[in-house]
Amino acid sequence: MIRQDYTFNASAKTITFTNPISLSKLGAIFNVTAGILIFNVSDPTANGSLTGNVLTLTYNTTTMNNTDTLQIFYSSDGDDTVLQSITINSIGIKTAIDTTGYHELVLQASYDFSGNVIVEVSNDGSNWDTTMVFNRLEPNLTDCITDQGTYTIYRSGNYLRLNVLAVSISGTFNIIGRVRMTSFTPVDTLALAMNEANNSPLQVALPKNYIKQDINGGLVLADQVSYVFSSASANSPMIVDTTGYNSVVFQQTTAGIVIPTISNDGANWVAVNGYLTSAINTLITTTAAAGITVWPVLARFMKLTGPATVVSGIITLRQAQFYTPTSANTAINAAQISGTAAVTAGVSGMLAVGGNIAAGTAPTANPVLIAGVDTNTTPLTRRLLTDTTGRLLETISAAGQDGVIRNLQINLAPNSGNSIQTTETARYEDATLLEIQSQILLELRILNHQMFELPKLLNAGQNATDEPDAFRTDPQGFKI
Repeated sequence: MIRQDYTFNASAKTITFTNPISLSKLGAIFNVTAGILIFNVSDPTANGSLTGNVLTLTYNTTTMNNTDTLQIFYSSDGDDTVLQSITINSIGIKTAIDTTGYHELVLQASYDFSGNVIVEVSNDGSNWDTTMVFNRLEPNLTDCITDQGTYTIYRSGNYLRLNVLAVSISGTFNIIGRVRMTSFTPVDTLALAMNEANNSPLQVALPKNYIKQDINGGLVLADQVSYVFSSASANSPMIVDTTGYNSVVFQQTTAGIVIPTISNDGANWVAVNGYLTSAINTLITTTAAAGITVWPVLARFMKLTGPATVVSGIITLRQAQFYTPTSANTAINAAQISGTAAVTAGVSGMLAVGGNIAAGTAPTANPVLIAGVDTNTTPLTRRLLTDTTGRLLETISAAGQDGVIRNLQINLAPNSGNSIQTTETARYEDATLLEIQSQILLELRILNHQMFELPKLLNAGQNATDEPDAFRTDPQGFKI
């Protein structure tokens, strides 16, 4: 490889390297600008000595310039070349190193280090990008070194540098260059996880925040992760997309008026009715004190607008259906019809089912009548009076066409008690008594005719006569 981490002092005949260097791995050094070989390990007149990272040349370079370009050939055959050893004790960008000739780099952070360090790479030494590092102690990829450990860096550029973002406890970083790929790679980790024969197969889990399961593994509709609501200033709103949910639960932790409104376009907002869980039968449009309120999802967006003081709470989108308070229900019972209270008989309005007159008691108001019409007289009377079983009573008060009320008496059988049973007998199967008697007479005539014809049929050997229906439909009747 060619080393580029040097500073040339021509008058002092020295080359100072930024990173550690081994004299045994130095091959040759050319002054490219002057076109002269100034170091050669096989030439005693062009040799040198190494003290730390400073190489003192035997060749006389005093006539050369410090800005001359040197081409330094350096052996990188081994996998233990220390490219940089640096103490991380302050934030900032550290000195870049040349990684040409290496396939991978191993970074070791001392055990007491704590901070945030990212590794950056570049091909031109000017434009830098963050690269991923592989944690060998806990096999995973990361873009930030936060504590001690050994990390593998796969070479993706000619240069590499450390960018220290934060330091809690200082530590030493050693970066070692490797020619051959010898470390455990992320691909190896994936291959190990995919192998069913090992004891650490790939773990696959459903995302708990979006797909909910019961204890048997069945999928159920899930609630959304809660949102933190905080009105940092007066009238500061928070807008939540409620698509896919049925209700919004707001747990207010501090007192203050919060106004929920809803919208489909996110621009035009209207009020919405909800309820406080401690008073579920009362509809509200705003919150006031700390507590839990529930709001229906009737549009795509819900906006909660805070008050002039700071108010905080938790918003949770729920799959549970919105409970409809009783006050909002349409009541249909004996006391109300369509939410309207029943009125007393005789007053304009809707009467309750059955009226307001108890059976078997004297009427005190206009009753709901089954038959007849009550008169506008005082006291109120009925046209037809019955007992509690619906049977007619003995005395009936009735008014004639002249308006005069007359009492009519019904003669009761001795054993009938205080009332009589009435039965309609004038019709049977939708026919009058006269029609039934005429039908009976016709059937008797047909029967007599057939009996008259029977001896003739037997003597003559006939096997058929007219059917009875023929006689019933014959408009002229028949002769015997």
